[in-house]
Amino acid sequence: MEMTGKTVPFVDMADGITRIGPVNSFDPTHTFLCGQCFRWNRTESGDWLGVAGSRAMRLQWDGRRLTISGATPEEVRTFWIPYLDLEADYPKWKENLSASDAVMAEAVAFGAGLRLLRQDPWETLATFLISQNNGIPRIRTIVDALCRCFGEPIPFEGSTVYAFPSPNVLASLDACEMDVCRAGYRNAYLLKTSRQVAEGEVDLSRLSALPYREARDSLLTLHGVGVKVADCALLFSGIHRSAFPVDRWVLRVMNALYPGSGSTTESLQGFARERWGVMAGLAQEYLFHYARVKKIGI
Repeated sequence: MEMTGKTVPFVDMADGITRIGPVNSFDPTHTFLCGQCFRWNRTESGDWLGVAGSRAMRLQWDGRRLTISGATPEEVRTFWIPYLDLEADYPKWKENLSASDAVMAEAVAFGAGLRLLRQDPWETLATFLISQNNGIPRIRTIVDALCRCFGEPIPFEGSTVYAFPSPNVLASLDACEMDVCRAGYRNAYLLKTSRQVAEGEVDLSRLSALPYREARDSLLTLHGVGVKVADCALLFSGIHRSAFPVDRWVLRVMNALYPGSGSTTESLQGFARERWGVMAGLAQEYLFHYARVKKIGI
């Protein structure tokens, strides 16, 4: 099935606020808390504050329209709309995924507002290096420390947030300097991989031009990057939506929901490709979110 997009209704407001909508199939809780990103926080008022790369914005959602502040209309058009994947036809994809699949239909209905973000490839790769054998709260703490210590400051709403540090910045550090992030053995992965990327061993900007297998093989040459991290980097950066990340937990969940779907990463990914094709990664996120909240496979 082809994953195509459509135009999003977009309204510029003179007061510095941009409203977008109506938007179907979006919910910031489903999208920002499903495990694909680590730099979005909900405020006491119910707004969401997010930092992506070197940009920040405040997002409000009323169930129908998005209200964005802290970004110019041009930034919204050229960066935030693609980042949030708002031009994609999720109602159609959900209908296709749910057809003749009662398990998927239930998972899709449960996480109906989930969208796959199009994050910066370097930030996505680095954060999922940190994610290895880690829980989401601790990942968020480490990522926050990494940005505060080594990211460029971004003035925002009278305060300061911090950009995600570039591979060049991290490549210049030593192990002792990295210890402040308290990432443990993952520090060595971050340091070596940032140096490989900074030196051009892998050009992340070219991955989108490569077939899925070639893009993944390229990432696997980086220090500390295994199949699961490579697939997460490709999926959550929007480079390859057919990537289907597998770890022990996903293996348990899939065999609970789809008995006999596979006992290895390779067999499980083969099942996913055959069943969901180019939408395999989206299918994985609906199932992951559904199973994590429902505590299936634990």
